[in-house]
Amino acid sequence: MIICTVLTGTKYSVDDVNKLYNELKENTTIDFDFLCYTDYKDNFNPNIIIKPITKKDKKLQWYKLDFFKKGFTNHEDIIIMDIDVDIVGNVDFIFDNYTGFVGSHRWWWRWREDKQKDKFALSGTMYKFKNGEYQYIVDTFEKDIHYWEEYFIKNGITTGPVNGEMHFVQQMLIDNKAVKSYFPEVKIVKWSDDFVTQLKLERNFNIYVKEDYIYNNDWHPGISIVHYAGS
Repeated sequence: MIICTVLTGTKYSVDDVNKLYNELKENTTIDFDFLCYTDYKDNFNPNIIIKPITKKDKKLQWYKLDFFKKGFTNHEDIIIMDIDVDIVGNVDFIFDNYTGFVGSHRWWWRWREDKQKDKFALSGTMYKFKNGEYQYIVDTFEKDIHYWEEYFIKNGITTGPVNGEMHFVQQMLIDNKAVKSYFPEVKIVKWSDDFVTQLKLERNFNIYVKEDYIYNNDWHPGISIVHYAGS
């Protein structure tokens, strides 16, 4: 099993990657490899596998699609995880056996009723899949990289300047009738810097779980991963 992340651009740093790796090691009893796909070179934890980005043909998080290339690593099972998460509880569950393409959650936090947008209910925070089984995702993307990088922004599904990767993955899974499953939804929550947005997130969690996800400035004990939006 390998967990992969991407570090490119200036929003995140090597320290953020090291932090994610350390938090994962502290919160699982299961051995795993950890790979960073990056154009940075120095100061990584020596236990992190570094794979250089050698072909600068994509924008930021769109490099995650390279993980779908057969043979990108020699591991049978691959987990893609974003850097902007905190590991706050045990994550052994991410190594369990699931069916098909595994998504991080079905966005229980969505409150809008835009059916066109809500069909893209798979979050890009974390994916799990078998090496090489979804080669068609990256193959389709690389036939017209610029078109797809702009498509979901131009069509109002998401906002720019660089977004749409997770919508593209979802669209490919829908078009190819892929079997999907999900990590336990309560294990992964979202946090926003925007006060109103955060109130809505807390409300939705309360509706779904019937409990609050913050108790006396600490997380609900069932939460393991916190995804930070806009932080």
